[in-house]
Amino acid sequence: MKRIAHSQKTIIYLALIFAFFTPFLVLIYQENLTLSRQIELTRQERLSLKYQRYLREPLADLIQHRQLTYSYLKGQTFLKQSILSKQQHIDNYFQTIDTLNKQNVFTLRNSQKWQEIRQEWSEIKKVAFSQTAEASFASQTLLIGNILSLMANIGILSDRSPALVIDSKDLQKNVLNHLPSTVENLAQVKLISGNVINRKKLLPQEKERLLILSQLIKSETLLIEKGTNKLLANNSELQPQIKPYLQEALSSKNILLEILNKQLIIASVINVQAIEVFASATEAVESELRLYDVMQPAIDELLETRIHKLLEQQYLIKICGLLTILLAVYLFVKLLRKLQYQQESDKALRQAESKYRSIFENATEGIYQTTSDGKFISANPALAHILGYDSPEDLINTITDIATQIYVEAKRREKFIATLKKDNNTPKFVSLVRRKNGSLIWIAEKARSVKNSQGELLYYEGSVEDVTNRKIAEEAFQYQQEQTERLLFNILPGPIAVRLQMQESTIADSFSEATVLFADLVNFTELCTAIHPTELVKLLNEIFSVFDELAEQYGLEKIKTIGDAYMVAGGIPIPKEDHAEAIAQMALEMLQKIKHFHTNEGLPFSIRIGINSGPVVAGVIGIKKIIYDLWGDTVNIASRMESQGIPGKIQVTEFTYNILYDKYLFEERGTISIKGKGEMKTYFLLGKL
Repeated sequence: MKRIAHSQKTIIYLALIFAFFTPFLVLIYQENLTLSRQIELTRQERLSLKYQRYLREPLADLIQHRQLTYSYLKGQTFLKQSILSKQQHIDNYFQTIDTLNKQNVFTLRNSQKWQEIRQEWSEIKKVAFSQTAEASFASQTLLIGNILSLMANIGILSDRSPALVIDSKDLQKNVLNHLPSTVENLAQVKLISGNVINRKKLLPQEKERLLILSQLIKSETLLIEKGTNKLLANNSELQPQIKPYLQEALSSKNILLEILNKQLIIASVINVQAIEVFASATEAVESELRLYDVMQPAIDELLETRIHKLLEQQYLIKICGLLTILLAVYLFVKLLRKLQYQQESDKALRQAESKYRSIFENATEGIYQTTSDGKFISANPALAHILGYDSPEDLINTITDIATQIYVEAKRREKFIATLKKDNNTPKFVSLVRRKNGSLIWIAEKARSVKNSQGELLYYEGSVEDVTNRKIAEEAFQYQQEQTERLLFNILPGPIAVRLQMQESTIADSFSEATVLFADLVNFTELCTAIHPTELVKLLNEIFSVFDELAEQYGLEKIKTIGDAYMVAGGIPIPKEDHAEAIAQMALEMLQKIKHFHTNEGLPFSIRIGINSGPVVAGVIGIKKIIYDLWGDTVNIASRMESQGIPGKIQVTEFTYNILYDKYLFEERGTISIKGKGEMKTYFLLGKL
């Protein structure tokens, strides 16, 4: 049943994906097809423009050839060489066009028309010097007209191409097709006007022809001006390039037409000079050709720009299509993987349940399977018992969020998941958890992530052990360790205790400068017999506790107490520059603090203090009962300073005096005999300067 359901879901999802993406893909395909058609038509338009340029090149020479042959046949035989040279130029142009046609550079429908033009040109060359002037003029005018017709016919291609940058149809019809025609009409006006001026008489047929040519030139000029202005309006950057040539062409034609109308067509007497008409007509023809030559590359560049923009649009359309297809494929693959994941999850869960059912029922450890969002998939009786539930079913139905209902620590489940993601398993994850009745126990989890073939998580599985008794024992052991460590730091200097913890076998250090103080309670022996031992110990503890506070206050190290004697040192185990000053200050305060303690008779206690400075050796001795102690002459002499001192006084050696004489007030005692050292000068420390 589940497989049938999965298949139905797959079909439905695929249908939805197809229905959603198909309209987009159809639109993208149609748009791409339209752009491809526009690009192809624009390329054909550029080809036609290029072909027109090759046809325009011999046009001026043909017009000149017609005039030369007409003049030759009218008696100017010296022009023969110029005619032959002009024929050679025209042949070269025609051969270039033939070569291009053979190379299929242009895909045009004009091969037959071009062959007719070639045939006409061959006939004109054959009879160039043997026919009448009128027949030569007529045949060459027909040839020029056919070339102009071919150029116009090529321009028809533009009518099929929707323009994006310029209106190609108007430009072809109103500019590039009419410019050559205007040149031809101007050339005819030039030739006819020259004949009329030479004979000083205007024949009726010539007048009619000049009127027709004048109207043609005017209408063509209007079309050229309209098309060019439209081009410049849509492409303002071309104005500096084209505008001067347009104005020049319009001006020269207007000048010629004005001469034609006033001096020839409507004049009763023809007295205009031939040179004036010739120069005006020549300037009109040449300015028209210059306008054509500047317009043609400008339009070609615009067509090229149009192609680039169309290609960019087509590229974007193709990118959109590709992205749409990739998105559809991605969603399709994602859907298939999701359905496959669901199938594998169901299958893995069924297999796991069958495989581990026996283990679940009989194991002494709690065994479970959970989802990633914190629900139990399965649990064995042992786990239910550990957590205080009546049965595995009771546990599964009651617990809907393991993170909040089982774990006591708020984010313990998150740490559990993070460990599994990092290492894929948890060898021992100890947590404090809540049982059904609200009591707390400690558990140790061993878990792992179960994934499918693509590495996607299916579920977590693991085992649980109640480690509450073990945890209690560990905490008790840890407490004992902390107490032992605290005791160690109390009986030894901190740095020395740390070195012992690091298993340093022998601790012995030499210090070049240190100061040692010995203090002893006066008449302590008599006191021991006068009061109860308990009170005695209590009294000593109170006095030495005050001394301990002073030692800590001045950064000194208490070494030991022996009976009623108290030993403290400065500059060990960490060197200290003001070791002598700190000892002196503590000694002065000890004299003040001891006055707060009294004997049974109400008299204050008194102490003797001895101080010496110099090198010492410090270290730890003992295995079971370890102590930190000092050795050396400096220690022995300090002890002699105390034992041979005066109650209530602080006796120091000359070594200590030399360190402190400029900071403290001293009284010289004189020399005393020190066992093993002989006579030594000593001083009493009285106070701080």
